[in-house]
Amino acid sequence: MSSFFSMQYSAIQKTVLRHNRLWSIAGISQGLSRLNEIEFTAEAQRYGGTVMVAGGGKFTAFFPSPRAAESAQSAIIEKLVTGFPMLEFQASDIEEADNFIQAKEKNIIDGLNDQKRRFRGYATTFLPHLEVCDECGEYPAERSFGSKSPGKSTYWCRTCHEAWWLARIDLAELRSEKGLTSLERIYAEYFKLTPPPSELKAVYDFDDLFPGGKGAGSDSKNRMAVWFSDLNNMNQKVPIWLSMPDEKVFETFETVKEVNIAVVATALSQTFPAPAGKMPFRLIVAGGDDLCLVMPEEYVLDFASALDAAVRDKIEQLNRDSSNPLNPEWLKQMRNEWAKKNPENSGDPEVTEIGPYSFGASFVITPTHTPFNRIHELGEELMKTAKEKTGRRGNSINWRIMAEEQAVSDSLLDFERPLFINSKENKNAGFNELSLDDYLDLRRKFTNISASHRYAIITKLIELRQQEAEEQFEDWLKCYDSGEVDKSFSDLLRESRLRCDNTSSGKLVPARVATLFELLGIKDRKN
Repeated sequence: MSSFFSMQYSAIQKTVLRHNRLWSIAGISQGLSRLNEIEFTAEAQRYGGTVMVAGGGKFTAFFPSPRAAESAQSAIIEKLVTGFPMLEFQASDIEEADNFIQAKEKNIIDGLNDQKRRFRGYATTFLPHLEVCDECGEYPAERSFGSKSPGKSTYWCRTCHEAWWLARIDLAELRSEKGLTSLERIYAEYFKLTPPPSELKAVYDFDDLFPGGKGAGSDSKNRMAVWFSDLNNMNQKVPIWLSMPDEKVFETFETVKEVNIAVVATALSQTFPAPAGKMPFRLIVAGGDDLCLVMPEEYVLDFASALDAAVRDKIEQLNRDSSNPLNPEWLKQMRNEWAKKNPENSGDPEVTEIGPYSFGASFVITPTHTPFNRIHELGEELMKTAKEKTGRRGNSINWRIMAEEQAVSDSLLDFERPLFINSKENKNAGFNELSLDDYLDLRRKFTNISASHRYAIITKLIELRQQEAEEQFEDWLKCYDSGEVDKSFSDLLRESRLRCDNTSSGKLVPARVATLFELLGIKDRKN
């Protein structure tokens, strides 16, 4: 019999997004990952424990005795409350069980969720008479984390201090490949595929993404793109992986993690093949099945295509590797074996069809001064919509272009999104919409439509939509195009993909024209 212990973070977003600075967001995210993946694991192993899950804000391990489990639990909680004193978390009781399934039956996991619903507190209490951090203005400051200059003293809280140092990207540490978090492993793999120069500076602030640094993001020509993606169908696969023998669970999750790391690193190397001077992107979250990164807007469409291609290539490899826990046949076999051994619980894992290895994604293009919590909230909602509309049957994407912190365009026009990224998935799912690949091809074809023509056409589309007369759009466009000489937009009327049923006889679809023009408004890398 073994002694099981589980814990989880909660309100992670509130902790990570507490401060609207890139170094703080990236540093806190990295700090939480380091605790979860590296330091908790080391503490468990120090007391003879075997780790099952260590990632995505969740941790589970089992130990040879209750005393060992209690010692590890105390050490892990101490690390958490001293490193992130305001982070909400839940910790289970020590449960004696023959295996993890029995421990689950004793509510080792459900008990955490009950705690989360009943208590939303912190590890420590804020004392209002303490000085607050001069950087974030929220957490208690510590004199050991400060600086003095004539007439001025500055003190930081422990969280800001740690975030600043954790936001570093140390190339030497990455090359050692020892004790790296998932996020650091992506950087390490990326630098293997795309060797960096000896001096490569990390991006600490959003403005650093652009030449000129501070204030450069205030230039109306400079906008950043924030990418969000999340793997599909994980709720079908995780229960299967957890049904493996307890000592094999961690290895199984590590194998899955290695696949995810390779996919993201490959996409980054295709999008950013020659970094020089400053990093052209910054990973913010890369743990579990979540990914968030920031880049100049001109890279985001290339990254979407590169990530889709990397996933497709990886699927071909997985289909040939019958022992990989992401192989479809392996998943079906393990599910069926588990159901035979546990007929009374054959509905758990609750899967009749296991969805493909794929992702749902979104990106938000915005000025750098937009509060990141607003960007994050919008990006998560867009990603959720993409996954739901496409039924999680393939790589999907949604997006929004924000102007002065507000996504106003959607209130004025209809767009054709979210979309599958690849046209084949449209056909497989029976979707009539175009794919992102289709739109990117149209974007290349119509890149020379003049700004004045685009403005006139969009203005008319908005007017007709407000009048509920969008069916008049094609006739208006023909009149606008009349004359002996073709205009920069004339081929729009001859493009079958902008029409119903993708045929020349179909009616021109205003939402497709609006979607194309929106994508044309995203800066191109050549410009």
